[in-house]
Parts: sequence; structure tokens; C-alpha cells
Amino acid sequence: MNYLIKKKWQMYFKAFGLKDKRIRLLGGRQRTELFVKQEYKEVWGAYQKDLYDFTLGYGYVELNGRIVFQTALEDRRLQLEEFTRIIKSTQPKTVLEIGAGSGLNLICLAILFPDIHFTGLELTREGFEAFEAMLANPPVKVIQYLTGVSNIKIPKINFIVRSMLQLPFHDKTFDLTYSSMAIEQIPRDYKQVFKEAKRVTKEWCVFYEGFEDFQNFFQKMYRRKVDYFRGKTATLRRIGFKIISVRIPFSHIIYTNAFVICKIL
Repeated sequence: MNYLIKKKWQMYFKAFGLKDKRIRLLGGRQRTELFVKQEYKEVWGAYQKDLYDFTLGYGYVELNGRIVFQTALEDRRLQLEEFTRIIKSTQPKTVLEIGAGSGLNLICLAILFPDIHFTGLELTREGFEAFEAMLANPPVKVIQYLTGVSNIKIPKINFIVRSMLQLPFHDKTFDLTYSSMAIEQIPRDYKQVFKEAKRVTKEWCVFYEGFEDFQNFFQKMYRRKVDYFRGKTATLRRIGFKIISVRIPFSHIIYTNAFVICKIL
């Protein structure tokens, strides 16, 4: 237990120090959509190189009462396991990911569920270009590791470059809409994102985000410092969602993301 407490404090001090890249980049500014667009131009432009690195470090997480170091790919694999369970239980025919990034989630889920039609929406052109590059030259070993599928065949995926603040779809287009650490980039207009997700969805929404309900004092302060989303799950209820379940399979030391599964009333 002493080791656990010591490691947490080390991570807190590191997060609040000048070494944290997110704090340096923000430099006291607000996390506007323009700022996010510029930041992720660089992220997705270099993303393909990192994709093949199985040793790429991500950070320490608390898992079953233990502090363990988790690689970026292991982090992604555990996320995908949760989304896979959710899709199996809800059985959608059409799925939308908002804030799809390079489309890696979409590609893996489309391989696991080839009969489902997947659509991704991403803010940056660079994210779309990374997605196109992955389709042209798939990182087979990475996808095999994430999905557990040896014979990789990627179904057709619809991918759109647009803001999540105004989704370019008709009402009730999708059976299920989800986000994965994307709404964290919307610290002020997140209610609009939730409303848009509800509008275009028939039944289920899943948000894997850092809701304030699940952050401790230091995590709340850190999210404020990097100007991340700090909304509460109560907001979802007010907008018209019924929260069916909340699951936290693992917790990063400086923030905690929860899978919040919602049904539309």
C-alpha cells in the first residue's frame, strides 16, 4: 500500500510540473476547437510511426488495486474489449464514432463485427489521411494483437471530416453512437455534443470519457489545468439519457475514464 501511495504522488507531481506537454502547449489558453485542430494536426501526422511500436509507453494505471505500467497498445486493447462487450449486448446494425482520430477503433471493431455498418467522424484532415494510410497499408500485427483475429479483412467504413458540435446526419440515423476520449477536448460546448449524439441516435450512446464524478481532487485540478472536459453524468440525464451502467475497468493515475452506457428516453 505504501508503494501505491508513493507512486500516485510521484505521478501527481509530474503531471503538475512543466514536463507535462499538454500544459506547455496550452500555455494558459483555452482549449478551443481551433486549438484542438492545430494540436491534432501534429498528433495524427506522426501517429503512423507510433502505431507499430509495441513498447511505446503510455503510463501507470491502477488495476485491481495494483499500480502497473501499461503500454499504449495494451491500453487500446482493454478499451476495445469493453466496446466489444457493449456491442455484443446491444446488437446495433449501424454505429457512429464521434472523434474517430485515425480510425483505429473503427477498423478493429469493423473486423470484429463485419455485418455492422460503421461510420467515423473526425475533426482533422490529418486524422482522415492517417485512416486512409492505414487502409492502404494496414499494421497487421497491431490489428491482430488488438482484435485477436488472424485473418485481417477490413470491411468498408464511412469516414467524414467534420466537427462533432454539428453532426451532418439526419435524426435517428444510428443504432449506437460512441466516443472514446474525444469529448474531453470540449470543455465548454460538451452539452451540444451530447445533444447532437442523442439526436442522431435511435437507442444507445456510450461515452468513454473523464466525467468529473469519477475524478479525485488531484485529477480534477489536473483536468482544470489542461482545460479538459469536466462535465458530470447528471448532464446526460438532464439532456434525456437514461444511464444503464457505468464501468471503470482501469484508472489512469492522473485521470479516470468511465464507460457510461446510456439509453435514449
